[in-house]
Amino acid sequence: MSFARKAATVAAAQVLGAAIGMVNSIISSRMLGPDGVGQLELLRQFSMLLMTCVTFGVNNAAIYFLNNRRAAADEVITVVFWFWGGLAVFVTCAATIIIELFPKYFGSYSPWFVIFYSAGVAALLGAVFVRSIMTAKLLARRIVVIDLLPHIALCLGLVALLFVGRNEPVWVIGTYSATCILLALVSFRYVSRQIRWLRRKHVHLIVQMAKYGAFLWSSNICLVLNTVLAVFLLQYFSVSASSALQFTDVGLFTRASAITLLCMLVPASIGPLLYSKWAKTADSDELRIQAEKACRLVTTYGLCCAVFLLFAGKAVISLLYGDAFIDAQDALVFLAPAVALKGRFNVYSNLLAATGKPGIVTLALIMSIVMLLAAGSCLIPLFGGRGAAISVLLANLISVGVTGWICHRQYGIRIARSSVLQPRDCLVIAKSIVDGQATEVGTP
Repeated sequence: MSFARKAATVAAAQVLGAAIGMVNSIISSRMLGPDGVGQLELLRQFSMLLMTCVTFGVNNAAIYFLNNRRAAADEVITVVFWFWGGLAVFVTCAATIIIELFPKYFGSYSPWFVIFYSAGVAALLGAVFVRSIMTAKLLARRIVVIDLLPHIALCLGLVALLFVGRNEPVWVIGTYSATCILLALVSFRYVSRQIRWLRRKHVHLIVQMAKYGAFLWSSNICLVLNTVLAVFLLQYFSVSASSALQFTDVGLFTRASAITLLCMLVPASIGPLLYSKWAKTADSDELRIQAEKACRLVTTYGLCCAVFLLFAGKAVISLLYGDAFIDAQDALVFLAPAVALKGRFNVYSNLLAATGKPGIVTLALIMSIVMLLAAGSCLIPLFGGRGAAISVLLANLISVGVTGWICHRQYGIRIARSSVLQPRDCLVIAKSIVDGQATEVGTP
């Protein structure tokens, strides 16, 4: 299979996985209602942050070390396996302790259930490491299995729960953990023959990999914090304001966020293509023209999505999740404009990373986290989920403003000229559809 076919296969699998994931989201929302969804999403986003914090970038470093022959393949795989083994114990213990220590925040569960859930988080972490190895080796079919298996297994599990009438949050959370464990078992079957006993030089190698991946690791933590921080703040202030434990605000907010993330699939999918193309472009004028064209495309797309969600948001929410989630419109009104902002940030961040300035992206993300914390602490106690959405919008304005200003100074990108599609852009898009290739656009 050629590289182009492998890339297309993996991309198609990711689109299919996103579609099945949306089906899972719809089923679980209609099963659990806003409160149950909030309970589920709070645990899932906590586990996502925990996994990101403990990887130390080794999953990203594994791709580099395998592709650049910095060590033998079996040595890298062995190091990753033993590193995951130690992390699995730590993650299981850490997640169990944190969830058990804060029942008024996460909810009260049986200790054995918490251990099972935490083991599922550790198992998912192992699958993440194995996927990095498969990516380095360009094993497209195995990547497809890793990408699709959890979505399909969870979908079947949710249907089974509906069939037997088990619609409590603990059953859905348990099913999620079981799919993670299944995924880990299948994933490690792919690398089991290349795992060797740990040797002293392997310990030295894991240190090298952690050093290499440290910068990417810090960027990933900032990205995840920008995603989950609003949810954590919302639950914190919801618990503080009410004597009874409830997750309704989180459930409504995360469903509104899910709709905007669905809109972000198109801009996010072109990000790696932009990075690959711009990393090979030496001409500054050509780089500027391409970046401005990409900005016009994603901004126009984002504005169209925002307008649609502003006018048809309630209908979309009712159609997908049911009338119980109609109040998610309060957050969606402010999250919808963020689609255009996130699209532009995606373009700016890929441009900066492709030209050797990823540190600026991390700085912009840190500044947006500070804004999210400050605005969220002030607005969420007053406006609840609407305040969380406004905080997210302000944080996106900061990240786009910082990276956009740097790109304007460094590459001459004209902000006003890169905001809305121009007639010649539409001609290029139409010609690319008809002829299968796009002609170059001159300087606007």
